Amino acid sequence: CSSSFSTTPPAAPPRWTSVLTPGATPKWSTNKTIPFAFKFNGVTSTSYKISNSGVLTFDVATTKIPDFERVALPSETVPNRSVCILGLGGIGSNDIVLSKTFGTAPNRQHWLFFTSYGYGGTTISDGTNYCYWSIVLEETTNNIYIVDQRSNGYDNANFVSLGVQIDSAKRDFEYCNF
Repeated sequence: CSSSFSTTPPAAPPRWTSVLTPGATPKWSTNKTIPFAFKFNGVTSTSYKISNSGVLTFDVATTKIPDFERVALPSETVPNRSVCILGLGGIGSNDIVLSKTFGTAPNRQHWLFFTSYGYGGTTISDGTNYCYWSIVLEETTNNIYIVDQRSNGYDNANFVSLGVQIDSAKRDFEYCNF
């Protein structure tokens, strides 16, 4: 068994769409369309963008981009109207974000899948150290799920900050450490 890594991100699996490729520094995807009307804190959103640092934001006009390290919410470094898995680092050649919508209207789920990520901006996923997380938007209920799918190789010193930031100035957020 050999372990060689390509400098080209892997192709998306069937019926999944590649949303974002890795980068040495934090970056945003282009604006993406939600395949259904989604209400975030009572406001209908039709698009989002996602970062390789673990943040999905409905503020598609923002230029503020969170770093790879985790921070406590609320934070001025995170755009308002965001769902966060702060502490992820999509810097390895195979660290991509994929999307897929499951189900039929009016009961669909739109999944954003951080595949083979590392924690922080210095630990590259390498086949021994990796983590897989998803952010899920649910039609009709407008629920948001943050899913820890699996990880391997990291000691207990590596954490993420999970939460939803509504407005950092008003200190509106939901947050937990993991």
